Amino acid sequence: MRFLPVSLLCVTLCGCGSEKTQPPAATNTGRPDTKAVEAARAVGYDGKQMRKSVDKALDGTEQRNKELQDALKQ
Repeated sequence: MRFLPVSLLCVTLCGCGSEKTQPPAATNTGRPDTKAVEAARAVGYDGKQMRKSVDKALDGTEQRNKELQDALKQ
């Protein structure tokens, strides 16, 4: 009978401190299709900076394509 209170205490303590927290949300994640560019950090490059650069280039391309489409509609 002395075993029951000890095991009950252990079970109670095992449940303590198991709060699940949300991982911090990334503020500027960029395009989902350029996420693989961040893997360049495995070989020593700054993957986040490269991804930002690629995202910026793609944004510029899309903007230019939109301008061309607008010009063709006129």
